[in-house]
This record gives sequence, C-alpha cells and structure tokens, in this order.
Amino acid sequence: MALSLASPAIAAPEGSARLVSCAEADCLLVSGSRAHAGAAVRINGHPVQPQGGRTWKVLLPVDTVRAWSLPGARNIAVTTLDPETKGAVTTQVRLPIGMLGSITELASLVILQR
Repeated sequence: MALSLASPAIAAPEGSARLVSCAEADCLLVSGSRAHAGAAVRINGHPVQPQGGRTWKVLLPVDTVRAWSLPGARNIAVTTLDPETKGAVTTQVRLPIGMLGSITELASLVILQR
C-alpha cells in the first residue's frame, strides 16, 4: 500500500493580502512565493514588479486594486509565470473583508418602544 503525502515544497504557492498605510493613501500589500526568483508575477492579469526572490511582495494602491478588480470582489488572481518551464500557476488570494464591497448608508433608524 503506497501512501502519498504532499510536501510543502511542491504544494501550490499561497499568497496573502493585507491593508497597510502608504505615504499618499492606503495600499494593499500582496505577498507570495514562486518556484524561481525570475518568475514574473501578475495580479488580475496585470504585470507587477515584485520585491524579493522566491518569496516576494508587492505594494499596490487600493485604487489600483479597485480598477483591476470586479466590484465586490473577495479575491484577486495572483499568477506566477515560470521562465524555465513556460508554465503559469494562478492562486486566488483573499482580500481583506469588505475591501472592495459596496458601501451603503443608513438613512434612518427607527426604534419603537414597547
């Protein structure tokens, strides 16, 4: 009986996204890993210039993420393009809760006394 266990080295790359303060506005810090330091990174199909090697990060203004995403999106697609194998790996990275959600205002609140 053969038992197969997934090794962290061959597992799908995970990414993360969190809101941070930038000099001019709020930004989204997206980080992840790639098989090779030279692998290109795209977010929602747009090429970005990540900092780092196999473990990378990129800082994007929230307005840019909004422009690249559908309204109310809960995830962004992070794709790494491996120059050696010519393969692409896409991971869905969760956005912070409510980041791209619609804002509704409460016009009035009525509380009835019993």
